[in-house]
Amino acid sequence: ATVPIAMLAPQRGLADASTASLDGWWLLLVAGIGLVGAAIAFALLPAPGPSVAQAAPPADAPRIPLGDSERVVWSGSAAMPWWIAVAVALAPIVITVVIISASSSSAVMVLGVIVSTVVGGALMALALSPVRVVVDDRGVQTRSPLTGTRRRIPLVEVAEADVVKIGLLNRFGGFGYRVGPGGVGLIVRPGPALRVTRGDGSRFTVTVDGAEQAAAVLNALAARERARR
Repeated sequence: ATVPIAMLAPQRGLADASTASLDGWWLLLVAGIGLVGAAIAFALLPAPGPSVAQAAPPADAPRIPLGDSERVVWSGSAAMPWWIAVAVALAPIVITVVIISASSSSAVMVLGVIVSTVVGGALMALALSPVRVVVDDRGVQTRSPLTGTRRRIPLVEVAEADVVKIGLLNRFGGFGYRVGPGGVGLIVRPGPALRVTRGDGSRFTVTVDGAEQAAAVLNALAARERARR
């Protein structure tokens, strides 16, 4: 919303359209407003409450045989294909070059290229950073630089675990830490993903290699936890 304002404000009152220019500090203002808005939105997000599952996962849900005294830990990871990360990195650079190519100000050109290059490099680093998933008798834990913190769903809240297919065009609207019609997702690549349904019906989806094994282990642990209550 601030980009059109940044482009139109310097043109107010000009008698000759050819004298229009865009000062470099507008780019910093636009980026600052976006960061402040994101920080406010993050601070206003409500913390999720407990959502204890009462019943065991359905009988037809995938699971492994697990004895009462057996312990099992599963871990896996996934990362975005390099060609998608490169496309993500090049996108801001190409857009910036196209926008500022019409500007006659060398300062705007230099600042725009620097900012877009830094942003593009940061996006590629985040896109290539892997997500790691651990399933054990405490529940399921995910860790990724995309979220900055570990996310854990306790075993008592796991109602069911299954596997879903994530495409390039998906219900989460893209890749990253997303919120969509299918719930919350940590989506780093197309392909199989572990989907965890909590006791209140909310869902968390994470793309990980070996999602079928992760779902089977998590269902077995959740079923044993219900039987011990």
